[in-house]
Formats: sequence, C-alpha cells, structure tokens
Amino acid sequence: MDEYQDIMGYLSIFLGTVMSKILVIGYGNSMRGDDGMGPLAAQRIESIVQDKEVKIIVRHQTGIELAEDLKDADFVIFIDAHVGDKPGTLKEEAVVLDDSMPSSFSHHLRPGVLLSLVQALYNKHPEAVVYSIAAESFDHGEGLSPAVEATLPVLIDKVLARINALKKL
Repeated sequence: MDEYQDIMGYLSIFLGTVMSKILVIGYGNSMRGDDGMGPLAAQRIESIVQDKEVKIIVRHQTGIELAEDLKDADFVIFIDAHVGDKPGTLKEEAVVLDDSMPSSFSHHLRPGVLLSLVQALYNKHPEAVVYSIAAESFDHGEGLSPAVEATLPVLIDKVLARINALKKL
C-alpha cells in the first residue's frame, strides 16, 4: 500500500496536481474530564485513517508551535470540547481569521488566531473547521461524561466523512 501511495504522490507531482494535505488537531487536557475529548477523538481517528496525506496531532493546548504544521496543510480539522450548550451537543464551525491579540500571554491560542498568525508569517493559511462537543465537566479526573462519550462516535464519523470528501477533491 505504501508503494502505491508513493507512486501516486510522484504522479501527482508530474501531472501538476497536488494531493490534499489534511491536518487533524485534537486538543485538550485528558486529566480534566470532558476536556480530554479532543485528544481521544484524534487518537481514535488516527487508528482508522491510514493515509500519508492526513496528519494527526494530539496536543494538550494549541500554541504557536503549530504554525509550521498549519502552513503545510490545505485543510485543518480542529477537535475540542466547548461550554455553553447542553452537554453532548455537537458543533461544526468554520474557522475564520481572527487577528485580535489574546488578552494576556497564553500557550493556548484560538484556531482563528493561529490561522491569522500563519497568514502573517507565510502569506497563506489553510481552510479550517472546528468540531466540538459541549462538555458536562472539566473537573479533575480522567474519562468522559456519558453525554460526551455518547456523542464522540458521531463526531468521529463526521470527521472521517470530511476527510474522505476532501480526499476526493
């Protein structure tokens, strides 16, 4: 299979087409309950997707060090937990550039801020989307709440469908 992918990669160069490079970033703190959903989702997706053009990254938080990976991607899928909705609610939101400065120095940057940083540094940025599930608890401890655990397979299916659709472009 790797030999086939290598050949297809070379063919795409010679034919002037570029295979889509997809980056999946699952982030959150696995020691804070539902906040660990992003990394867990990314790990499960990584166990399913066997494609050299899809890179999976698991992070505790999103920081400036992701700029290098973001600049090389054609499309980015961020996965995180969120607050404010009924626990287990799944959201899919396009990421828009956000050139506002964080209110204080932070090791965690919002996806839109990261894309703006990549735009400023490299004069380009990938398209991006955030898939998130509303958390029930960010208390100390491992494991997901029942509401988030129940929605996680739906999120994974949506991310896999997005990856497959992007690969067909």
